[in-house]
Amino acid sequence: MNKNINDFLDSMTQQELEQWEEIPLIAMEDDVVQKRIQKIVKKKLKKTHKNTVAVTVAACFVLFVVFLSEPVRAELERIFHFIPNIGVVESDVVYEVEIICGKLQKDNVTVELKDCYVKGDFLLGTISITDISPYIHKEELFSDENRTIGEQMNEKYTITWYHNGEQRELFFTKGGANLRNNFKQIEKGLHQIIEKSENNYYEIGINGFDEKLSFRLKETKAISNLNSIGNTVTQYGTSITAKAEMTEKGAKIDYYAICSEEAKTIHQFGEYRSYFDYMPHFETIPNAYYNCYLKTKSGDFAKIITAKNFIENGGEIVFDATEKDFPATFYYTALSAKTEECEFVQIPVPEIGQTIPLDICIPFQYGTVKILSVNHIQTIDYTGVHSLDENGKYYAEKGLTDKLILNFNIQSNQKERMLYHINTKGAEGSYYGVHCSTIETTQQNDIFCKTISFSLLEEDFQQEFQNKNEKSIKLQFYEPTYFIGKEYKIPVAIQ
Repeated sequence: MNKNINDFLDSMTQQELEQWEEIPLIAMEDDVVQKRIQKIVKKKLKKTHKNTVAVTVAACFVLFVVFLSEPVRAELERIFHFIPNIGVVESDVVYEVEIICGKLQKDNVTVELKDCYVKGDFLLGTISITDISPYIHKEELFSDENRTIGEQMNEKYTITWYHNGEQRELFFTKGGANLRNNFKQIEKGLHQIIEKSENNYYEIGINGFDEKLSFRLKETKAISNLNSIGNTVTQYGTSITAKAEMTEKGAKIDYYAICSEEAKTIHQFGEYRSYFDYMPHFETIPNAYYNCYLKTKSGDFAKIITAKNFIENGGEIVFDATEKDFPATFYYTALSAKTEECEFVQIPVPEIGQTIPLDICIPFQYGTVKILSVNHIQTIDYTGVHSLDENGKYYAEKGLTDKLILNFNIQSNQKERMLYHINTKGAEGSYYGVHCSTIETTQQNDIFCKTISFSLLEEDFQQEFQNKNEKSIKLQFYEPTYFIGKEYKIPVAIQ
């Protein structure tokens, strides 16, 4: 059970618990915990009709008895889960965002409101503004062009929130610019408080556009049975559900997950995921590149047309497939997790142009990192220092840098938890300027081979070792990442 739920339960007094009449639940060993859960359920349902309360409670507890091994924990965590294309499940109420006007166009500019859902009292989603006017994009390393263009577009296209006759400027949690020739785009992450009222109609105005983006909140029935959404596969404490439907573009698969505490150590879905923290892993699909696949009735794999992740816990993919390709199987990669382990290692530094073979083993809970060799080269590269040119623009300086190339293997010690990645950096208190980058990652059976480099300014490097007979560098290996078991194979049929 996650910590905030534990704290919430423990904060209640026995007197508070006893003021609620009992609601029939499944048998539990701990009577106090049972009474506490009764209060949570009662409190969430107290505003509904008596019959609705009974039906909803019964449905909820039948659900988690059937599908999950830890029913109390799973159901409490499920109370605030977002389901793609459905909304937020909050007890017996689901809030769904119905887009009325999701796109505005004027001249060469398009504004879109997308990926919207309500979580708690907040509207989350993305507003993108795309300008395809003639434009030459200069691809320069360390250029501030993205920041400059982003600021210009933000100033030009201010965004205003309208509801109940009131208006105010919108603020965003994140944003960025995408640039290429004849294409400028900014994307802004919405995190707006929703004032729920009898008026469930909302508008978003963009400076320069007469029309407004608009949507309404729609209250729908709760999902009391996972089978009403789609087929579910549960393994290693995580359940992934998928459903299929035909669209104009192709066969769309909606999927979402209720993750275990172990899997939550990494952002499995959404924009925060990086390739090195979350590689695809399938037992039945060799050389997998994507995180998911659709195997058709004929045994072929359908081509992916579009795909997008939701920030919370799922996403949707449109495949190049027709109704004749179903029933099919939706494959999703094994999930990843990480531990908080950390080890420090002293690495000898060879002379410039030399390679030293090594045999250093670093044990972790789910495997071993074995350092094989270190190479020392010197090259002209970016120093990390920025200066102003005669036009007042920043540019990245180049200079002489030392690079240490480190080769190592990562070998798992068990099949159910397969270690495949380790974060690396210079230890605190080591010399200034150390920077790590991954050059290559390959896999040979269950062994992952990695090559990384550390870059240092030449003067810092020399200063570090000038009074030492033996040169060495202290590195930190931390947060080992591993696959949890096998991939998910979910049967899907057109609904």
